[in-house]
Amino acid sequence: MKTTHFLLLPLAAALSQAWAAPIAEETAELSPVTVTGTQQQKANTVKFNPKATLQPLPAGDGADLLQSVPNMSIIRKGGSSGDPLFRGLGGSRLAINADDQFVYGGCSNRMDPPTSYIHPSTFDEVVVTKGPQTVTQGMGLISGSVHFVRKDPTFHEQPYSFNGSTTLGNSGRRDASFEAGAGGKYGYARLNVSHNESDDYKDGAGNRVHSNFKRDSQMVQLGVTPTENTTIAGTYERSRGKAAYADRMMDGSKFDRDAWNVRISQRNITPWLSEIEARYGSSEIDHVMDTYSLRPVGKMGKAAINPKRRTDTGNLKATFDWDNVNLQTGIDYMRDRHTERSGDEKFTEKAYAPTQSFDQLGGFAEAAWQRNDAQKLIAGFRHDQVTGTYENKADSDPLKKTKYPLNSGFFRFEQKLGDTKYYAGLGVAQRSPDYWERKKSENLRKETNRQLDAGLIWNSGNWHVSASVFAGKVDDFIIVETKPMMMHHASNSAAAHDHAAAHNHAAAHDHAAAHDHAAHDHAAHDHAAHDHAAHDHAAHDHAAAGGNAPAAGGHSGHHHGADLSARNIDAIRLGGEIEVKWEFAPNWSVSSNLAYTYGKNRTDGKPLAQTPPLEWNNTLAFDNGKFSAGALWKVVAKQNRFSKGQGNIVGQDIGASAGFGVLSVNAGWKFNKYATLQGGVDNVFNKTYAEFVSRSGGFVDPAAGIKTTRVNEPGRTAWLRLQAKF
Repeated sequence: MKTTHFLLLPLAAALSQAWAAPIAEETAELSPVTVTGTQQQKANTVKFNPKATLQPLPAGDGADLLQSVPNMSIIRKGGSSGDPLFRGLGGSRLAINADDQFVYGGCSNRMDPPTSYIHPSTFDEVVVTKGPQTVTQGMGLISGSVHFVRKDPTFHEQPYSFNGSTTLGNSGRRDASFEAGAGGKYGYARLNVSHNESDDYKDGAGNRVHSNFKRDSQMVQLGVTPTENTTIAGTYERSRGKAAYADRMMDGSKFDRDAWNVRISQRNITPWLSEIEARYGSSEIDHVMDTYSLRPVGKMGKAAINPKRRTDTGNLKATFDWDNVNLQTGIDYMRDRHTERSGDEKFTEKAYAPTQSFDQLGGFAEAAWQRNDAQKLIAGFRHDQVTGTYENKADSDPLKKTKYPLNSGFFRFEQKLGDTKYYAGLGVAQRSPDYWERKKSENLRKETNRQLDAGLIWNSGNWHVSASVFAGKVDDFIIVETKPMMMHHASNSAAAHDHAAAHNHAAAHDHAAAHDHAAHDHAAHDHAAHDHAAHDHAAHDHAAAGGNAPAAGGHSGHHHGADLSARNIDAIRLGGEIEVKWEFAPNWSVSSNLAYTYGKNRTDGKPLAQTPPLEWNNTLAFDNGKFSAGALWKVVAKQNRFSKGQGNIVGQDIGASAGFGVLSVNAGWKFNKYATLQGGVDNVFNKTYAEFVSRSGGFVDPAAGIKTTRVNEPGRTAWLRLQAKF
């Protein structure tokens, strides 16, 4: 609570100034509106403000923030650290970029996705690119990309700025953040501090869900502007956290990330050379998962796994402008190193052993030709060379190093007719197997997605309509699935598996202690992690067979570790999103969005696993600039298209899921131009439900032994948020 009290001090100071400000000075600087969805205003692109108040109340990490984007799903594991899927694809198929640096997790069981280390309040904008329709955001955009953007602050009107907020909610929810900046003609400085925490929430049936979390972050951004066209800037980020998980036997007792980057840019160099920018950065994550810090010690005893990952990135970009042609070119480089250690509570006495490493070097060019006022053509191409290395293999092993040459490109045509913009594009993206997939199989081929994207955007008077559709064919799609032998073996009792897992885990620790050789130590680490996963697998099947399973049917099928394998298949995918907003009266609007994705595993003749069902969101909103109110009705169809035991690096299909409808309401009051008060109730009718892609709830309440088929969403949640900005 000391952190929370610290964060509330600057907020209190801001509010004292806010109350003193006259009402007559009100402006639109700070909106009282609670955001329940996003609008697409550019072809294949969605942009929104991560500092805005969102409903449902997000966990404060990067994944929950994305729920407002149509066709974005979150794989729930607990109260935070969910895994985002766009159009049913996530992991390394959905590139996560923060401040022009790629972010990766380290946990072999995907406990810490990249978004778990991203604190949205430290960024200025989020840009979601749909499909392989850009080459400037890195390699492998099979599904698309999410870019968390941090802009250079400007101080034209006053030499300082402040933006602070605090949020309180049930289940012990306490959030606070503040951002202060100052600057002038020759430079700037900005500081951001945030804190998020929550106790275990309860689902609609009143079950306590093992989901508590605590997260803290600090960010410092400094810039020097010796001329109006020159910027030399640097950023340092530090985040710390911990989180409980309802889907497995281990919790995340440590989520540490330290990252920095430096940037030099020169603008308006010649009439045709607009900008040259060079950037270099480094990010290191240190993650611990264990069986004892956030839950009672069970049959497995005290066990811990500690992966560490360091990623160094660099890029050089140039932007050219010739009349109606804009060209962006550049090269980028990444060096990615993963190490790991494991043991009992004394694991810190062991040395880290290298597991895998990746090196990437790429080049790209993307051009836009404004043919006339109504027509625009955009095209791009990039080539990457990726080398994946199993660090624990001998140099003589032919599988130690694998090279993946990757090509990506796209072409898009945009046409404006009256109030409507139409667009259509064809994109190709290739992706190499990632760290998690290469742990499951050493003989995987690269993926190739060929995708057609088309859509329209219509703005006329009080109406906004946008539609996006896509159809893609993915060759050598990497599917992660339960080994058939393990599926049969899992029918044995959970107790037998508990005994075996505990015994094997202890044996692995003894083995690690007895061998100092790095390769042996690494093998013990992997063995420990795999036995932990096998234990999870057994408990999950037991939950499905006899555990409490509100909200959805089916059987437990989320597995990872030793009982999983990966292989290449061929797949097809199609779907899209439709958004409509109508301002039907002064200060009143109604909006709706519909999203659907269809996927088929052509190799096996099955549905493509982990594809979410049809979703329909409807919002009624009132906003007169001073007061606001709104209601969000989320409707999700049942999903009968599943492939049990198949999925991705995050989870596998459990079975069919039931449909549901959830109502949430909100209201806001802007009492002057500096401050707003907002509140809401999510899941008003306390519905018990779970998303189709959520992981199995085998450890929803470890102390009480409660299990659910899936990790259910929170029940009725009331919250209040106070924000000040000047």
